[in-house]
Amino acid sequence: MEKTKKHALNAFEKKDFTTASKLYALAYSDDESDLESKAGLMLCSLANEYPDEISALYEFYSITNIIDQDNAYENLEMLIEALEQGSDIEEASTEVFKEKIITEDGITYDDFINIVNQNGDFKTVFEKIFFSTKVVITQKNDFFDFVTRLIDNEYIDVALSYIDSANQVFPSDERLRELLNRISNH
Repeated sequence: MEKTKKHALNAFEKKDFTTASKLYALAYSDDESDLESKAGLMLCSLANEYPDEISALYEFYSITNIIDQDNAYENLEMLIEALEQGSDIEEASTEVFKEKIITEDGITYDDFINIVNQNGDFKTVFEKIFFSTKVVITQKNDFFDFVTRLIDNEYIDVALSYIDSANQVFPSDERLRELLNRISNH
């Protein structure tokens, strides 16, 4: 079913939501506990209703699935609920993460970077925060910035773990190959 989900993802990225929906449905019927397929189905069903927001919804889910796989589907549901109540996507995603940050003793990536900039040392801040606090990344560019900083500060195993997860979600993103090249040059 992994191949089916990859084909579904490719169709989704090409905005062929009918094909993507059929493929996600096939994968979901094979394993109804597969939240990734269920999320794909949900996103496909919303593509016509939210054509301008669908890419942002997908990116939101993708990032949260890499960072917080256990809660990614729940976060997507909360975001969609906020959208259906009239919030715009940016406002809704901010609200979803504010709630998560409060309940899980986390900080936003922006706050994390502000602490790094004040302290001037990524490595020290990362070591203090990473094992006790969840850093919530909501933007694809922030994710790539974070992994780049991990590599630059020689957290290669952690970076590879994030890259491996991201490769399943963004298989055709050239920046992943660039990150792997940075690791091999390190």
